[in-house]
Amino acid sequence: MISVLLFIILCVKRKLCKLGVPIFEVVDKRAYICTQYLCLGLMLKQLSIQNYLLVENLSVEFTMGMTTVTGESGAGKSILLDALDLLLGARAKRDEILHGDSKIELVAEFDIGKSPDVIAILVQDDFTDVKAPECIIRRVINPEGRSRAFINNIPVTQQFLRSIADFLVDIQGQDDFRRITSRKVQLQILDEYASSVPLRVKVAQLYSDWQKTRKELEDTIALKADQRDRVELLGYQFQELRDLNLADGELNSLEDERKILENSASISETLSVLEVELNKIDLVRSKTKELEQLPSNNKDLVSGRETLATALNLMDDAQNDLRSYGTTVKEDPARLSEIDERLGKIFEMARKHRVPPEELLNKQKQLEKEIEEIDQNEDRIEILESKVDEREKQFRTSARELSQKRKEAAPEFCSEVNTHFASLGLDRGAIDIAFEDRESAEGLEQLELLARTVEKFDFAPLRKIASGGEMTRVNLAIQAVAAKNSHLPCLILDEADVGVGGTVSDSIGRLLRALSETTQVLCVTHAPQVAAIGQKHFKVTRENEKTNLMNLEGEDRVRELARMLAGSEVTPETTNFAKNLLAQAMD
Repeated sequence: MISVLLFIILCVKRKLCKLGVPIFEVVDKRAYICTQYLCLGLMLKQLSIQNYLLVENLSVEFTMGMTTVTGESGAGKSILLDALDLLLGARAKRDEILHGDSKIELVAEFDIGKSPDVIAILVQDDFTDVKAPECIIRRVINPEGRSRAFINNIPVTQQFLRSIADFLVDIQGQDDFRRITSRKVQLQILDEYASSVPLRVKVAQLYSDWQKTRKELEDTIALKADQRDRVELLGYQFQELRDLNLADGELNSLEDERKILENSASISETLSVLEVELNKIDLVRSKTKELEQLPSNNKDLVSGRETLATALNLMDDAQNDLRSYGTTVKEDPARLSEIDERLGKIFEMARKHRVPPEELLNKQKQLEKEIEEIDQNEDRIEILESKVDEREKQFRTSARELSQKRKEAAPEFCSEVNTHFASLGLDRGAIDIAFEDRESAEGLEQLELLARTVEKFDFAPLRKIASGGEMTRVNLAIQAVAAKNSHLPCLILDEADVGVGGTVSDSIGRLLRALSETTQVLCVTHAPQVAAIGQKHFKVTRENEKTNLMNLEGEDRVRELARMLAGSEVTPETTNFAKNLLAQAMD
């Protein structure tokens, strides 16, 4: 599901397109480009059905405008609607498969080129390309009832299909009015009617900013509370390390000194032996002088004398250095004990903090930094508290303005809907809007569309209207008003005219025809007045326990309308009446 905020933004985009404002956006996974100045919405282009109920193999193409579907009782007129509902995520039933060893395969192609909300959803999840958007939905159900679904040949879940279903089609069966009974959809319709969608977008963004900042404040306060004990521990640990007063390089220096003190006797003995042996070089020095008396014209002799002189000088330097070092090497048990004690403290502190001894200084710096960061939370809390107050005020200011627009538009909206009721056979019916305080990204309230079909009855939510036929007509009246400002999905109705007479049926048909100017309408009907008004007419037939579909034109359409008027005995009078219905539909 797309988020409420994204949904609202999409509504603004649709509104701007309707107003003739071109929209240009950077193309990415959450954006689309709309360069058209007229948005007519999406369209169901084609539906293919295999092995579903009484349909063995059927493929039908649709056009914009109004399409009517008729046929005798039991022929299977509602199969198209049921198949489409199944395709869009409804639960599959084992007994819906035509042949026990076959699989159901349903395919629908939608033209979504001018439907920014659907494009945005599909582009977001890489189901289509924003530059050439397409939407081909396929669902396959095996004989065991397990199903797979695809959008543009990419596997999707049943849940995802249901999430986009309301954006693609509005299927209104006798007992299924899921979309119009949704409070979110109802609120969307009123906001579009009130031309308050841009303000709604602003309110949603302000609410999001407020809630994010408030959450950040709550997290910071909670963190500080959780850190109270930790601050005490960190302070204690830091003070321990600071009291240790470990100097940089001290550890290595102490360890070197300890080695010397620990081995001082052995070192002194070694130096004494070296001193004795080095004194023997005097003999070498005297013999070297004898060599200096020899003729020096031999190059090997000259080189040997020079090397020997250099060696003697080096030996003298070594002897002096060792004598000097020997003066520093003394046995000092007290100093050795002092060093051992100091090293013991260092190593004990390292074990306590679970770090190598050489990392103790870094550990001290780390503790100091963490303490400073925690101390800074106090200042951060004050800043966040101020931001929360500011953003809450901004939200409430804009939300109150949005509420006012909604409540000002509600009576006018209800009045316009109510004007349609008389022509739809609901002359004593009415619609109302109930507001309920509830703070959210949608504003300061939620709403519920209420209706009554008889004056003496109380208003009740749409979902509680008992009669499916009445609900259909109430919904049509709402859709007729909403269509002026809203982008509606493909509208599919199953016998919207059930239980009404010819005059009302005619009104329903003309209302549907008016809706079809901006919204694709597909209507299954028993009423010839409705069937005649459609720009396209299909007839469902049943032969040899198989359901088929015929595209009616010319005389075929006249005969079907005459059958609907007269039943089994078609007379010249009913034929003429059928021709008149078609002629009147063109007016």
